[in-house]
Amino acid sequence: MKSDPRFAAFAAATSLRLSAGGALVDARSLANIIHAVAKIGVDSEEARGIVESMQAQGRRIAETGEPQNVANTAWAFATLGVEAPLLFDAIEKNGEWLVENGKPLEEANTAWAFATLGVQASSLFDAIEKNGEWLVENGKPLEEANTAWAFATLGVQASSLFDAIEKKGEWLVENGKPQEVSNTAWAFVRGGDSATAI
Repeated sequence: MKSDPRFAAFAAATSLRLSAGGALVDARSLANIIHAVAKIGVDSEEARGIVESMQAQGRRIAETGEPQNVANTAWAFATLGVEAPLLFDAIEKNGEWLVENGKPLEEANTAWAFATLGVQASSLFDAIEKNGEWLVENGKPLEEANTAWAFATLGVQASSLFDAIEKKGEWLVENGKPQEVSNTAWAFVRGGDSATAI
């Protein structure tokens, strides 16, 4: 598909529309566009144009999008290895809103994106920490592992989150994939918490 000339034409048209401001494109559509570019891994001039245009749209996505749109956009930029200061600043300012309204996957993907790019976000991570027990009770092993990994990677203390994970350590080992279990164990070692239940 990447080499299909029709796809290149579509990417070029999308890039042009976004560079013109993309005001008619809603936050969900913007999030889907950048998510698709990151998933496909398109490395072309047109795709770079989409990424550059999306950086300018970041604040709008964080301020008007649903938690899933915000998380998908943050994940996409982190996957592409592209810093998007307008987006990440707006997410940080709206961190409490994201945690209050998001699902465990959205919290985990957003935390993972910040950690992957090395972006500190005290408001966002404080909100996730306060919501840690809920995330662990409602999340899947991957979401717990990615969240713990993000905290440990950025060196952010999260006692209540790690305590909640420790209490469900046996469940995590029984239900998680080996990579999820090992990432969680790494986070405990790196974060300075010692869990006996994992």
